[in-house]
Amino acid sequence: MGRVMCVCNCKEEQEAQEYKNRVFEILVMEKAEEVKKLSGVVAEKDQKILALQKIVKLQQQEIDEAKKKLVAEQQFEEKTQERKAETMAQQKAPTKIVEIVAEKEAPLSDAETEASVTDTIVIPTPATPGKGKGPTVGKGKGKGPTVGKGKGKGPTPSTTKGKGKGAKGTAKTTAGEQEGGAERKKGQYFRQPKIIVDTPVKSLKWEARRVPEDSATDNIWLSLRNDHPEASFVLAIQSSFAARAPAVKPVTNKCVSKKKGPEILSAAQLQEVGCMLAKLPEPAQLSTCFRDFSGLTGEQLGRLVNAFPQADIMKKVNEALETHGMAALRKEEQWVAEAFAAVKDLHLKGKVWFAVEEFSHEMDWVAMKVRVLVDGCDFLRNDETVRAVLGSVVSVGNVLNAGDAAGERADGFGLGLLQSGLLTSVKATEGGTNGVRHVLDFAVSSVGPGRVAEVAEKSQQLLRAAAKLELKDVELELDKLGTKNRNIAKQGKELAAMAQDIALQRKCEELETKNLEVEKLRESFNEAKKAFSALREYYADDRYHDVADFFGVFQKFFHEQAGPSAKYLATARKNAASTKRSVQSRAAKVQ
Repeated sequence: MGRVMCVCNCKEEQEAQEYKNRVFEILVMEKAEEVKKLSGVVAEKDQKILALQKIVKLQQQEIDEAKKKLVAEQQFEEKTQERKAETMAQQKAPTKIVEIVAEKEAPLSDAETEASVTDTIVIPTPATPGKGKGPTVGKGKGKGPTVGKGKGKGPTPSTTKGKGKGAKGTAKTTAGEQEGGAERKKGQYFRQPKIIVDTPVKSLKWEARRVPEDSATDNIWLSLRNDHPEASFVLAIQSSFAARAPAVKPVTNKCVSKKKGPEILSAAQLQEVGCMLAKLPEPAQLSTCFRDFSGLTGEQLGRLVNAFPQADIMKKVNEALETHGMAALRKEEQWVAEAFAAVKDLHLKGKVWFAVEEFSHEMDWVAMKVRVLVDGCDFLRNDETVRAVLGSVVSVGNVLNAGDAAGERADGFGLGLLQSGLLTSVKATEGGTNGVRHVLDFAVSSVGPGRVAEVAEKSQQLLRAAAKLELKDVELELDKLGTKNRNIAKQGKELAAMAQDIALQRKCEELETKNLEVEKLRESFNEAKKAFSALREYYADDRYHDVADFFGVFQKFFHEQAGPSAKYLATARKNAASTKRSVQSRAAKVQ
């Protein structure tokens, strides 16, 4: 009876232990899934941060370009004023006073008010330019005052306060030695017992801290300095951080030639495997990860799939193992032989897991391009400021041309006019509206420079992104993504049916479900193409067939208007704010 009871107790203990092991494995798998989700969230955050950094960099470049344009305009205006002043001084022509009433723009906001301002401008009467030469800037041979350089040497700065031998060199001391130098000389430091290590271990370079024996300061080092590590702890350190002995080359005669081992992997393949090894977990964890790829991030899966050798390479590795042995292979080839050869069909399984892992990123990238196309079409179709600017250009052109040969007024113009430079080549004459240099300035001022500046700033990023799109590339990416995932899922399901791999079967089904989103995105892309065709018809365009060329016209046009319009907007806001403050101060004085 006693033996029976003992056997029963042993079985119960074994069952209990197996149950605990199963529970522990389930908990480990759940934690691995949580870690995998968190790593995906972190990767998405990193991508968003990189995208924001790129946007900030582009905006900074635009600001720098606008500043350069503003400086160039100011320099040009200054030179023009100087030339006018020199001409007036030479001609000494009589002047006449002309009063010009300049009506300013409507207020930019409800709180800002502006009034009509009468400016008095002195305009010289035109005179016949003389043939004589103007005053020239003299160039003398003499040199201006120069900074004298004496031959004597000044006092050299000293890095030490006292005199002594130490002033000739620099002594390297640690922070601990600098803090307690006086106490160390007196021998007041507590001597720790020496730890005896049987085998050489790696050294740790740190900043040593020592506490004097009679120190009254309460810190962590005072409580830890009497603790001596146990023998088991020392042995564990020795086994974990043992220093590797330097490789000793065998002493052989020069006439004796050593046969090299087989070189299976090329230099590029060795680099791929080396990069993969740097990203993958420790070898002890790989056997668990290779079952269902739990614990591997998307980057690690990508490295694994890209570095996996083909069937012919694996055949050469196995042949080299049989002929030369493991020691003759290089480090990367040894890893391939041990890890990849031990797991059957690992490459295909890795492709399935990697496709599921990277599906959302690839879909987001293509969907972003489709969204840019849709938003760009909507902006150019429905924005009131764009419509007002183009309408103003049409009105100015009709006034200047007085219609065409038949005497009828034009209703629009080809989009090539916005890039040809004709709008800026027709200059304004003297005595025109204040601040207008050419036809485009007049059209923008009639709409409102502040209004155009705001639209130009808001639309720059959208138009720049739309000007980089190619419909063929987006359609090719959609086809490639859908075809690749379908083929991988099909091959994976066949392998799962043969090997009865339930985890692989589920991953293939998940990939097929996700691949249905590609067809939905394709429908959105077809609608975006129709919207672009309708937009070209809306502008009666028969020249710019590509998306990049069409949106590039508007991107360049508004980019050129952003600088001058923004300058006008800032000046107008500053004047309105000063006017508002003066009105408020007068009202306060009256009260």
